[in-house]
Amino acid sequence: LAWEVPMRDKVAALREVEMQCVWDYLILNGLLREMMFMAGPLMGIVMFTTYAFATGEPLTTAKVFRCLAFINILRFPLNLLSQAMKLTFDGLVSVERLEKFLLLDTLEGRDQGKGQLKHADG
Repeated sequence: LAWEVPMRDKVAALREVEMQCVWDYLILNGLLREMMFMAGPLMGIVMFTTYAFATGEPLTTAKVFRCLAFINILRFPLNLLSQAMKLTFDGLVSVERLEKFLLLDTLEGRDQGKGQLKHADG
């Protein structure tokens, strides 16, 4: 049929845009996950550097282990927080898409003589 090739081209173009959006989403998701895994060690480096330069006191093993234990305790909740935020935003996008779909006009079956769709309300 004459409409198949142009329609296939339109669908392919839209699919390419969709795949680029999915790729960007996955890249950002991976970067967020890696940043959260790096947050603990980076937090330790920043804390120890700030302590050493701000106070001028030497770092003792007791202070270092106490800070590392604190960072280790905070790492898991912070990872859960980042995942919860990501899943919340994913859920909001899904709800918006479902809302748009469910608020579309309802269509009845085809008119037998003309092959056109009729609105259910009129």
